[in-house]
Amino acid sequence: MDIVVDEWLLEYMIPGSKHFSISNKFLDELEKRADRIVIRIPSPFAQKLYRFAKYHEKRLTRFFKIMFDENKVYRVTDEEIGGLPEHLVASVPSDDVYLVELLYHLNEKIFVTTDTTLKEILSKQEDVKAFLLEDFCRNYYKIT
Repeated sequence: MDIVVDEWLLEYMIPGSKHFSISNKFLDELEKRADRIVIRIPSPFAQKLYRFAKYHEKRLTRFFKIMFDENKVYRVTDEEIGGLPEHLVASVPSDDVYLVELLYHLNEKIFVTTDTTLKEILSKQEDVKAFLLEDFCRNYYKIT
């Protein structure tokens, strides 16, 4: 299963974060399964990932091994991405357009977020499965 996530994953992986435990459990399950995180290159997520790699590499070794593993991360370039579907242009916040364009590149559209507004927008789409992180972990990965 290919999963699009937003920047919560990066923020939550910092040791000491109050969400460090759930993000680690998410990665545990990702490693056990044939699932992959999908990221767009270039994108705000990718820029933040490389910045984190530079400043937090020693503290987040396992995380970076996963994020740079071709079997666990599917990288999509701008050239592969189509535009935002017309019916979503007015409702998707400009900061999130790159994520929704990426999501619509996939056959199975699964999005995991901590952004309740974006989750609600995407949940209204019949072809998208949008989840808040806690719900996804509880219902798909059976962890909390």
